[in-house]
Amino acid sequence: YMVASSSYFVALDDMDNMLGGTLILRGELPYRDFFSHHSPGMYFVSALIVPFSGNDIYVFRVMFNILLFSLLIIFYQALRRSTSRTFGVLAVVWVALSQPIGFGNAALAESLLGIIIPFCVLWVLIILPLQRKTKTTTLVALSVVLFLISYLSIAYIFIAVILTVFTIIHLVKRVPTPKKWHELSVILMLFTAPYVLYVAFMLLTGSWH
Repeated sequence: YMVASSSYFVALDDMDNMLGGTLILRGELPYRDFFSHHSPGMYFVSALIVPFSGNDIYVFRVMFNILLFSLLIIFYQALRRSTSRTFGVLAVVWVALSQPIGFGNAALAESLLGIIIPFCVLWVLIILPLQRKTKTTTLVALSVVLFLISYLSIAYIFIAVILTVFTIIHLVKRVPTPKKWHELSVILMLFTAPYVLYVAFMLLTGSWH
């Protein structure tokens, strides 16, 4: 549906995202070189797609929807390995149905978050509590994905914060009492690192005005 409806014209922010991605490929950065009241994430995502779009908004939308489909496959593989094939299939169907159908044809942060947020909810509230031990690589990946929620749209930062708090509480509960404070400090560093790096990037590039 989303790929087929990519030719449906609606004057939405995906044109702004396409322009932002084009400017980034020219060496410009959001806030430093061009104005925007949006979060920067979609501009960088768009920069990955623009070279394959031929400066055509409809092709740009199709390429973006191919990216969404690829994310669904990646998330399915992660869910299948952590639970079962049946759960993976049901979860992907639920995530796909969570897409904002009203403008699902457009290359928007909301369309990307329509996949990322439900996946994070599943992982934090269902899969993580079932695990006795979680690999460090998995926690790093989860930290980055949770950060991407606010990086794509600051309007959804409350979801990232709530899911991060749930994750930290569950991880600390697993640790024996004598080690709780040490483990808590490590976990806090892990889940705040992406935000620290982002602020550092903004300051070092002169984008923080």
